[in-house]
Amino acid sequence: MAALVALLAPPGPMDGICDALTDWSAAGMIEPFLWIDAARWTAPTPPVGVTPGLFVNTGRRLGTSLEHVVTQQQFERVRLVVLVPAVAGAPGVDQETEHAVHQAILRTAAVPTVELIRAVVTRPASGPVAADLTREGWHNVILAPEESRGPGLGHSALPASTDPLDIGAEAAAQLAGLTGLWRGLRAAPLDGAAAPFGHSLRLARSWYRNLDSREVEDTVRTQMLSTADGVPLPRLHGSQAVYIDDAQRACSDMASAVLGRHASLFRGERVAPAPVDADKVGPGKALSMLFGFIKASMTMAPMKWYSLVLGDVQGATANRVQSLVFGQDPSSYEVVASGSLAGGRADWREVGRAAGNLDHLLDDAGPRAHEGTGDFTPVWVDFVESGLTLVDAGERSYAKPIPVGTERGVLRTMSDCVPSPQQQFTRIPPRVASAIGISTVRASDPLGIRTLQLRLRGLGDQPSLARDADTTLRELEQWQNRYAHTYSAGFGGMLGQGLMNTAEEVQQLLARLSGGDRVDLSDARTQARQRTIASWMRGLLIGLLALVVVLCVLTGLSILTWWGALLAGLAGVLAWFGGSLVLFLQGQRDLFRDLTKRKAAMSQVQADEQNLRTAMRDLRRFTEGYGQFQEWSRVLSVVIHQPFGEVARVRTDTPEVEQGLPLNVRVGKAETRPESAAEVVNLLRRDLFTTGWLSGPWQATLNDAGNRLGPRAYDLTQNPRLMFAQRSGVQESWLGAWADLLEREGIGPASGNQLWAAAMQRLSQPEYQHRLVAGVRLTGAAEPVSQEEFLGGVGDPVTPPAASRFGDGVLSREAQLDGRAGAVEVSWPLSVSQGLSRRALLVQLSEAAPEYTFNLGERLRPERPRQANDLVPEMPFSYTDDAGASVPMPQRRTVTPPADGMVF
Repeated sequence: MAALVALLAPPGPMDGICDALTDWSAAGMIEPFLWIDAARWTAPTPPVGVTPGLFVNTGRRLGTSLEHVVTQQQFERVRLVVLVPAVAGAPGVDQETEHAVHQAILRTAAVPTVELIRAVVTRPASGPVAADLTREGWHNVILAPEESRGPGLGHSALPASTDPLDIGAEAAAQLAGLTGLWRGLRAAPLDGAAAPFGHSLRLARSWYRNLDSREVEDTVRTQMLSTADGVPLPRLHGSQAVYIDDAQRACSDMASAVLGRHASLFRGERVAPAPVDADKVGPGKALSMLFGFIKASMTMAPMKWYSLVLGDVQGATANRVQSLVFGQDPSSYEVVASGSLAGGRADWREVGRAAGNLDHLLDDAGPRAHEGTGDFTPVWVDFVESGLTLVDAGERSYAKPIPVGTERGVLRTMSDCVPSPQQQFTRIPPRVASAIGISTVRASDPLGIRTLQLRLRGLGDQPSLARDADTTLRELEQWQNRYAHTYSAGFGGMLGQGLMNTAEEVQQLLARLSGGDRVDLSDARTQARQRTIASWMRGLLIGLLALVVVLCVLTGLSILTWWGALLAGLAGVLAWFGGSLVLFLQGQRDLFRDLTKRKAAMSQVQADEQNLRTAMRDLRRFTEGYGQFQEWSRVLSVVIHQPFGEVARVRTDTPEVEQGLPLNVRVGKAETRPESAAEVVNLLRRDLFTTGWLSGPWQATLNDAGNRLGPRAYDLTQNPRLMFAQRSGVQESWLGAWADLLEREGIGPASGNQLWAAAMQRLSQPEYQHRLVAGVRLTGAAEPVSQEEFLGGVGDPVTPPAASRFGDGVLSREAQLDGRAGAVEVSWPLSVSQGLSRRALLVQLSEAAPEYTFNLGERLRPERPRQANDLVPEMPFSYTDDAGASVPMPQRRTVTPPADGMVF
């Protein structure tokens, strides 16, 4: 607010002016002003320090003080207006009070300029005048008591009246134009003008026009920013994009390209089993194994020796994994290992929680570094930009428009990219929803749709729910077919398929490591051969022992000498050892084959264990990424379907004044023709919808996220791209809260206002105004009038010559005969356009003339102490005119200003 209007008024008829201005303020027609009632104090004790008053704004009166209002806001100027009643002998504001209020403003030292105006309110033949009409150093202005529809249309004198209600509206309209009270027209004709010298008066009148074109602007804005009719065809250098016929293929290609570029963020590398080479058995090891086998053969435990040689690596690993993942968290193990997701018993959220629990348990199986599972920033940047590109054919970092021949292609409807929040499936009967635990599902949630289908089919064996479930299932399939081709559904389907494949891989690895599909690597033939070799070994050893006994007997009978027996025994031992060695080496080929198999199995187990860790991490990543995708698809859906916010209603209506307006005040609403509006809208849309037109609304929405989420999201206001790193389903995340806010309140009007401001600059041009404003409907009128007839020349820089005189009703007889006092000296037009709306004002002022030039009725001398320098007697001379009325003689007097300063 550049200026403050302070109205100082005495009690009585001037109260009607305050009431009229307050009513118009409630209708949004009047700027805030301060009303100071001089009855709050009694002269000669004017207020000091605190000047009480009423601050009127939007029709509300707030008790305050002049000093408080002036110091609370920064004003360029204050227009101090004293209302001087010249009706019914009403007293005016005494000079001491006027001076005290003026000094109160100056003492604040808050306002550089104070305009001093005294507005005389009168009606012809409405009683004597008791107030002083003029003050030196002030603009003394008579509000002309006449009415007219416009300049050059003639005027008529207002009837005599002393009723405040009757006087109020007419005087308030003239006063508003003179002092800059009309809303949006803050300038005033007397700003910066020097006050005429001496005790002089001048006439003033004004006309005001308020053309409200907001409904027409709303119509244009709604049609210009609307995308309800489909995706607009953007332009680039005169070339227009075309619609894509095969939307499903285009969306699938775009989604596949996004996931292909970032596949490494969802799936880690798998390891293959380490290659196993056959061991080379040296002589020493062969002897050790031989004697171990001989010992086992003698103790009748060859299979025990066989097991000790091969070991049970796989069994030990399986037991360890099974005890960890099953023994410590059997419920999570059951969700993941039993394929609950594929069977519909658990949804993807439950699988994600179970995978997280098992992943942490696998940490106990061996050391592992901490790994992040939630940052998919490049994925969501690419996902959003690719979705925008499908609609506006803009080129972005990785996203390139779909080529259709030599032109860029766009989807036909917004729903081909992402279905709107209102297009989710909700037709699930309450009792069915209670039984299956699902009440709604989105088109971008294929895993949720699959779980819902499986659970609905599972209700077939419940007679009370089977019929409703079957009906819901058919409606669900029809709804799914309608949106299965969209970009978000295709992206979610690919991401969901990766999640299910990973869950199946984890299930297989857990089954293999838990021993579910573990096989016995040693077959029955190998075991039988081991027993046969052991029998031959025992036979050879028994033969050796029998030879030793025979040799001992023969030696004891002296048949053989000891040397002969020793040599024979040594030969027997060598024969036994050689035979056993040959038998062992030739017979244990199966042993070494099994040993190689077992090492390969151990390598496979180690690889499976490492792959299980990686697959479990991938399962967590897929579920985390799938959850984030659900939130980002919600965000993209709102931005795509409401890129400019809610455009149907962009303002709040204010009350209308339906009656009681003077003739010089005209308020009307613009009307347009549908074909004219459509023509202008098409011209505006050509410039608005260029390739990449969604970048502005998207960036404005992202930048505004921190402000809308509140203080806790302060970091987002500094770096909005932090939103892409937010997780889903965690308390500290902003992503879910932002998606909820957008679905509940929309993206806000920021982006739409920015584009509309640029469009309004074009609409302000006369060419567009004439096209759009077909007529103006006045308040209470049956038929509209043309814009030119409504304005009637108000606001035009050139005033018609016919409007160059005031009425003679308040002029003295001599002035009427002279003809100069009623001439218009100053015509002050002002016009302010805001889009198609227009406010116009025309104020006319006569030449300043001495007080005796005007005849406002019988003059009553106000009671005051006689001044020594008065040049006229206390009671003025008067004479009787032809009608018998008493007319005061012209008089001059000098008023001594207060001792603390003079005002010129």
